[in-house]
Amino acid sequence: MAAFNEAERLRMVHRFQHEHDVSRLRVDGLKVWPIVILQLAKLTHKNLGIRSALDVAKLALREALSFGRMTYDKHRDRANSSPMRQSCDALFLTNPTRRARIEDTYYDRICDPFVDALRRVGLRCSVLEWSFDHEYRVPRHNPSALIQGGIDWVVLKNLLSGRRPRLEFGLLDSGAFRALLDYHQVSPSVFARDLVRSARFTLALRDYFMGNLDETGASLAFFFPYYGAVSFGFNLACRALGIRTVEVQHGYYGDTMLLYTGFRNVDCAYDLLPDAIWGWEERDRDAVRAWGDDESLLPRVHVGGNLWNNLWKFPGVNDNRYLSRYTGLSLRPGDRRVVLLTLPPVFDIPSWLPDTIRATAGTMRWHVRYHHHMKHAAAAQYRAAFRNLGNVEFELANRLPLPVLLSHCDVHVTVNSSSVVEAREFNRKSVIISETGARIFAALIEEGWACSALTGDELRVALGRFLAEPRPTAARTPARSNSELVRDFTAGLTQ
Repeated sequence: MAAFNEAERLRMVHRFQHEHDVSRLRVDGLKVWPIVILQLAKLTHKNLGIRSALDVAKLALREALSFGRMTYDKHRDRANSSPMRQSCDALFLTNPTRRARIEDTYYDRICDPFVDALRRVGLRCSVLEWSFDHEYRVPRHNPSALIQGGIDWVVLKNLLSGRRPRLEFGLLDSGAFRALLDYHQVSPSVFARDLVRSARFTLALRDYFMGNLDETGASLAFFFPYYGAVSFGFNLACRALGIRTVEVQHGYYGDTMLLYTGFRNVDCAYDLLPDAIWGWEERDRDAVRAWGDDESLLPRVHVGGNLWNNLWKFPGVNDNRYLSRYTGLSLRPGDRRVVLLTLPPVFDIPSWLPDTIRATAGTMRWHVRYHHHMKHAAAAQYRAAFRNLGNVEFELANRLPLPVLLSHCDVHVTVNSSSVVEAREFNRKSVIISETGARIFAALIEEGWACSALTGDELRVALGRFLAEPRPTAARTPARSNSELVRDFTAGLTQ
């Protein structure tokens, strides 16, 4: 696996789909190519929050140990707990990983902007919240139904069930697909086993959601990400109930991400994919359109922008009551410049980075921000790597909302975070310090919003250049409120 190359893997997947009818891969009649794409992605994304079906099963068995903690969280935030079965106009499926702490509450930066916007135009919303790591972030900004216990029960029953789905996996035995699996160093039997298990859990979760959502009266459902057994099951249930589904973009699509570029030459519709995608910018719409020539077979992409960032860019029209809490905030110590460093979820930084940061002690202050999927062990590794650096700070960097940090920093540095896109929204340039990141954000580098630096000297030069330049001005859309944007989108989607 040391010689693994993401670009080569993408070429192999795309070539296979061009040359073979992947719609023939089915479980109980369900076309499972999107699950195959996810299974391939898991092979090189260990510990990044992409859980295999087996991981979910293990977590389900561990739930008994964490049930007390979950019960305590529910009790502690019982004022914000809502029933799963309630009448509503719009459903939301979310998880706590994207909650940002704003003083004394946790705001869901993916779904809460939509919930708030829809409620302002008179629509009723119901939020379902699951947690793959069995941790919750409370108190919540908006009420939600914590449903992980129900999901675990479904998974456990499915594991104990003797039911075997009807399989149509002939293509997995082809030489072309075996070559793809050989490249990932996984056997066909292991891959098929995990694929069947994921499909089984997906179908069981579909039935679980159908049984609980059939009387809500909802016409729309928002969720993220589109992939994973829980999301797939939710999407299938909503489709069966006549509820239009929308994935809310939560990260950079680019043209190197298998989960968002793994569909090529699509000649059939997949029930596992959402009806629509709420995207950030035109580039994201283009990425999805590249999946196939017939747009009627693809999710419809609506370019609506990042509503979480809109709260901070256009606080007046969006009634951002949180902004006043950060009025007068300054991160600049003396005359030193402020650098925001965003980290990947697993320990992965260039060996030269700590010494480079140390060399800037007289001129720069670094605020080091963890990834939202980071575990305690990885955080400890990062703290150890940056120990004894007097110009490094963790506390504010991980307490303040990212838009606030971006508004107050001078330049952004990252390994490969989607924060590059968000930095541009706040007129901040980014230095990318990995080859992978440079490949992912090649378009932004070409546009001048970022550059790559693969050595300490290159990083120092890049920082000096960006800090010496006048601050750029990003093109901004008219400051329409989030409520107006969502109202117009939902009206068009339900017509």
